Amino acid sequence: LDFWALLRQERLKPQSFRKIPWTMHQFRRFFNTARIPAEGKDELVCKFLTEAEESYSGESPTHIVVLQGGRIFTFDLLNERREPLTAAEITAQLDHIDNACARLGPGDGVGILTHGDRDSWAQNRRLLRSLHPDNERCLRLIEDAMFVLVMDDASPKNRQEVMSECLKGDCTNRWLDKSYSVIVFKNLTLGSSADHTPFDGMVPVTCAHYVHLTYLATKLNPDDGTVRAALPEPEELQFQLNQTLVSEMERVKMEYYALCDNLDVVCDVFTGYGKGFMKPVRIHPEAFLQVAIQLGYYKLHRKPAATYVTASTRAFYHGRTETCRACTPELVDFVKAATDGTTSLTRVVTLLKESVQKFEKLMVECCKNHGCDRHLMGLALTALEEGMPLPDLFLDPAFVKSGGNGNFILSTSCNGYTPLIGCVAPMCKDGYGVFYSIEENRIIFAMSAFKDSDETDARALYENIVHALFDLQGLLLSAKL
Repeated sequence: LDFWALLRQERLKPQSFRKIPWTMHQFRRFFNTARIPAEGKDELVCKFLTEAEESYSGESPTHIVVLQGGRIFTFDLLNERREPLTAAEITAQLDHIDNACARLGPGDGVGILTHGDRDSWAQNRRLLRSLHPDNERCLRLIEDAMFVLVMDDASPKNRQEVMSECLKGDCTNRWLDKSYSVIVFKNLTLGSSADHTPFDGMVPVTCAHYVHLTYLATKLNPDDGTVRAALPEPEELQFQLNQTLVSEMERVKMEYYALCDNLDVVCDVFTGYGKGFMKPVRIHPEAFLQVAIQLGYYKLHRKPAATYVTASTRAFYHGRTETCRACTPELVDFVKAATDGTTSLTRVVTLLKESVQKFEKLMVECCKNHGCDRHLMGLALTALEEGMPLPDLFLDPAFVKSGGNGNFILSTSCNGYTPLIGCVAPMCKDGYGVFYSIEENRIIFAMSAFKDSDETDARALYENIVHALFDLQGLLLSAKL
C-alpha cells in the first residue's frame, strides 16, 4: 500500500543505468491492470491513475480482491475519508474473510477458468458474462482491483517449495489475468505471481524489495495502528454458473495440473562467494554468471546452448527489452579450453577475458537498441499482419537453432542484487529457465525444466553450475587477477 502511494504521488525514485535515466512507464501498469481475454489477441486494460491525473480523468480504483478457499472477496483499502487503512484495519478485514471461509467451506474456484488457453477463456468469459448481470459486475470488480491477495492453504517449507507453489499452485485460488498477485501461505511465508504482459520482471522485484526493506526496518517496532472506526465488511463476489462452465472448469483443471506435473523447479543458494569476489577480479557480476552458466551447461551436455539474456531498453521511451545472445564464439572457445585438460592456464584466462569483454560489449549494444531480435520480430509481425509470406530467414533451421522463433535453450535473466528471486518455464521442450540474484557473498538460483525432455535435468544443471563457479574461482585465484 505504501508502494502504491509512492506511484500515485509520483515519488518513486527514477531508475537509471550508467547515469542514463530509464523510462518508468511500466510501473503505472503494476496496479489496477488486467489482461482481458479475446479470441486472437487479448486486451490489456489499466485503470491506475496518479493523484494528478485524477483531477481530470476520474478516480483510480482502491479496492483489492482476496482469494481464499475457492472464494472471492473484495474490500476497499481506503476508508470513507480516502485514508489508507491501517495494518490493524486490514487484519480485521482479513479475519472476516477467514471466518467466512471457515463457516461456508470451499467455493466454486471460478479462477480456474483463467488457467485455460486464452481463446477458450475468452469464450468462457463471454458465456459467464451472459448468464447473469451479477457476473458482469464481479468480473469488473476483479479486473479493476488494485491487485489480488491470495490466502493459500499450502505451507511451503523452503524457497523451492514457495517457488513451486507460486508457479504451479492451487488453481482454484488464482486469477491469472491480474497483473500482480501477492500470495500469503498458511505458515505466513510469502510469494507472488505476475503477468509478464504489462511489465518486465524488475517491476515486481522493485516492489518486493521495497516491502522487504520496509519490513526489516520496522520488524522490531512495528506500527500496526488501530481500528479507527467500523468498516463495511468485505463483500463476497459470487458467480452464477451453468453446467457448461462447470464442465469447462473441470477440463481446464485437468489440463493445468498435467502442465504443472511436467514442470520441474529447482531453487537453491550458492554460498561459495558472490559479487564481493567478482569485483576485485574486474568482471561484471552478470558477465561472470553467464560464463558460469554456459560452462555448467557444457559440462553437463558437452555442447554449447543458444542463450537468451534479458537486456533492458528502458533508456528509450516506453522501452522494454532486447535479447542479448550470450553464447558467443568467444565464450564457446573458453568453455572448450576450460574443460579439455590440455590448454594452458594463461591461454584459458585470456579466453575468459575475451568472452567477458564480448558479453559486456553485446549487452551495451543491446541496451542501446542495437540488438537484432526485436527488429527481426518486427519484420515477422509486419509480414503476418500484411498477409505476406514470412521471409526465408525465419524458416531457416540455422535461425531456429540459434534461438530464433522462441527456441533459446537457455532462457536466463538476472533478478538483480537483492535476496529476491523469480522464475518462469523454459522457452522450449529441451530448454531451461535459469534465473539468478547476485548478493555480496552468495548467489540465489531458480531453474526450471520440463520432465518429459530426455535431455534436461534442472538439479543436475544447478550442480554443474556450482562446479563451474568453483572452477572459475580457482582459475582466477591461480592467475592472481
